[in-house]
Amino acid sequence: MAIVKGPLMSLDARGQVGKSVVFIGWKGIKTLRQHVVPANPNTDPQKAQRGIMRFLVALWKTLPAASKIAWNYWSAFESRAMSGFNAFTSSGVVQAKVALTKGMVTDATLTPGDEQVTIAVGFDRINSPGTPATSADLALMFGTDERTLAGSISLVFNDGTSKWDGVATPLTNDVEYAFRVIDNDQNQYVSGLFYATPTA
Repeated sequence: MAIVKGPLMSLDARGQVGKSVVFIGWKGIKTLRQHVVPANPNTDPQKAQRGIMRFLVALWKTLPAASKIAWNYWSAFESRAMSGFNAFTSSGVVQAKVALTKGMVTDATLTPGDEQVTIAVGFDRINSPGTPATSADLALMFGTDERTLAGSISLVFNDGTSKWDGVATPLTNDVEYAFRVIDNDQNQYVSGLFYATPTA
């Protein structure tokens, strides 16, 4: 990569010249490189990965604001900086590699009670937003420390509501708890981070 000063008798130059060279700025330095057309072999694995990403983007768009906020909360605890959307798609790609009929949490309703929190979770198939994924082993993880959710209960699919239900108990009233849903089939979290405080 050549560093240039006053390229093309100007103070700045950007873009290609005759499909042979490209002028770019790199960290504030004016540079010049050979024009290269990126390869796109469009292999079957590439097509499959792009399909997964299309499904996940479509699923993300259906999430209510509270679920997107939950992923944004969780993204702060990821090992590298990322957005809630990135955390969601990263988790979804792992789920989808098992099967596109695997799911992601699309919404969650947490209802605080006396020493307990009741939860109802929407768990939609990755390849079909709005279609509940009913074949799973889901658990609700909870605790007062987001990094070590030590409590766990199984969630059960409710045919009447098409939601996964559970009651986290016993909890301490007036203490804020963090909640995440995990798919035990491959020990993969499938929701962002929700909060609720039990009250008498």
